[in-house]
Amino acid sequence: MTDADPRFWSDDFDMDLPKIIPDAKQLLGEHADLQLYTHGSKTFGRLNHPVVWNTEIGLVAYFGRSSPMKPAMSYTDREIVRCTLWEAVRDAWAHTIIVVFEGSNPIWDGSKTYKQFEPIMYHIRGWRPLSDADLGKHKDKVRMRLELVPHFLQGVKV
Repeated sequence: MTDADPRFWSDDFDMDLPKIIPDAKQLLGEHADLQLYTHGSKTFGRLNHPVVWNTEIGLVAYFGRSSPMKPAMSYTDREIVRCTLWEAVRDAWAHTIIVVFEGSNPIWDGSKTYKQFEPIMYHIRGWRPLSDADLGKHKDKVRMRLELVPHFLQGVKV
């Protein structure tokens, strides 16, 4: 995105997704740069925490190709923020948010990745160190979830 600052709010966050999974963006494949819209806040002119709603499946943020595509009853006066799929997933990882695409399709479930987020964070911060094998297992589960995102977007043209 050429109109935004190159910085992202989580660049200095020890649990920033690309610090944990260096190939995370590549795992999203050709869809990583897919342009999306959501309601939310910005830092450095880029997405920093979309608006979320507490639903029966968890904390949901709505994203769409041409608008946030949220249910009519999900009102907010927050601005519409343009972002990429990569930025949406990177933000959702840190905020344990479920990313819903085009109104009904969950494509990233931060409530499930939290089961990996917390142990990895505790390890990185030295609070509860993991063995290399256990750390690897947690990272592999995150990679598997990242690899699923393009499957949920099959047929969506970039």
